[in-house]
Amino acid sequence: MKDINKIRGCLIGGAVGDALGYAVEFMKDSEIFKTYGSAGITEFTLVNGIAEISDDTQMTLFTANGLLLGTTRKMTRGIMAPYPHYISLCYKDWLKHSWLKISSWKLLSMHGSTIFQK
Repeated sequence: MKDINKIRGCLIGGAVGDALGYAVEFMKDSEIFKTYGSAGITEFTLVNGIAEISDDTQMTLFTANGLLLGTTRKMTRGIMAPYPHYISLCYKDWLKHSWLKISSWKLLSMHGSTIFQK
């Protein structure tokens, strides 16, 4: 696949940035500096030795999976639905396996595909 290293780098870089900022995601600047010092957060906050990621990274990876699913179908079968169809399938899979409660999400329709919105 052309540019696979660039794609992989974007996904890993996004996940690393998300993990670094996870501990301060909803903090104000003043709270961050008070807690972490004048340089702000400079190291991962580990929970049981793991740098946690947010739903932002999860959704990025499930979106990439939907794009890959559609492209693979086109390459192997010669047929393909619009990308939002495959992405919505992956989002449904994410929702099914995520820690979020289904009751806090509602279904939306976008170009004939079902997606979820909090």
